[in-house]
Amino acid sequence: MRKNENLFDVIILCGGKGERLRPLTNVTPKPLTLIKNKPFLEYLIDFFQKNKFSNIIIACGYKSYLFEKLINKKYKNNKNIIIVDSGDADILKRIKDCENYVNNDFFVCYGDAFATLNLKKYIDFFKKNKKDNFSTIVTSFYNLQFGTLTVDSKSNKVLRFNEKPKIKEPINIGYFIFKKSIFKIANKFKTWLEFLKYITRKRFLKFYNFNGLHLTFNNYGELQVAKTKMNEIENFLKTKTI
Repeated sequence: MRKNENLFDVIILCGGKGERLRPLTNVTPKPLTLIKNKPFLEYLIDFFQKNKFSNIIIACGYKSYLFEKLINKKYKNNKNIIIVDSGDADILKRIKDCENYVNNDFFVCYGDAFATLNLKKYIDFFKKNKKDNFSTIVTSFYNLQFGTLTVDSKSNKVLRFNEKPKIKEPINIGYFIFKKSIFKIANKFKTWLEFLKYITRKRFLKFYNFNGLHLTFNNYGELQVAKTKMNEIENFLKTKTI
């Protein structure tokens, strides 16, 4: 495994069951869903490979043998792509199980999400703030897909119609960066949510706002939208590197 002080490892979270995409995920784990005849996970692997990340760690659980099959077929000569199977476990357990394979500061991202992120700017932001925090997260301000109503619940009257408003607080789109030393903190907790609440309370987490294309697919509607956006992702992969 390579070690490079200027680059990073990445853990791609691929262990969930994707229950909201059943029956599709009864056969295929969500990150292996075919989009333009290519498993979605390949777009992520290609992105991190192109940017020469040191080690790519696939944190699996559900139907992990299918991830092994993909890696053995598509990336069999690449010793820097590693599969770690934690079984049916919390996200934090998956991350902690990857500790022995992490040599550098590292990314954690979701296996069903892609953002056209300028990695150089994001990494520069992390390095600039590295001395006073352990981690960063990518966020985005989000416009709702539907209009909302301001109402008077006592009279059941509609007071105002709001056309697809932008929510006031940003959403989490992932792409965490952590110092390698974060494992000392993570090992004290059992769940991902408890861990995130702790580092937030201690002000160990900074945010990096992002305004580009972000897609994920938790249901069939989002999957269809993702399929329409893949040309943009492919064009991005052709041009963007650190």
